[in-house]
Amino acid sequence: MSDFSPSLADKLAVDTSQVDAMEAAIRILRAVRPDLYSCHPRAQLEAQFEDY
Repeated sequence: MSDFSPSLADKLAVDTSQVDAMEAAIRILRAVRPDLYSCHPRAQLEAQFEDY
């Protein structure tokens, strides 16, 4: 991650051997865009990510 986006790597580390892709995506969203995370219930966020 640090090669791709050093600023993101400084914000959060997600151990993908411990969580699934959905949980990792939600944790990243919460760190990068707390405004979006706080505006939507978790179930709605999960439904959004399932579309991708």
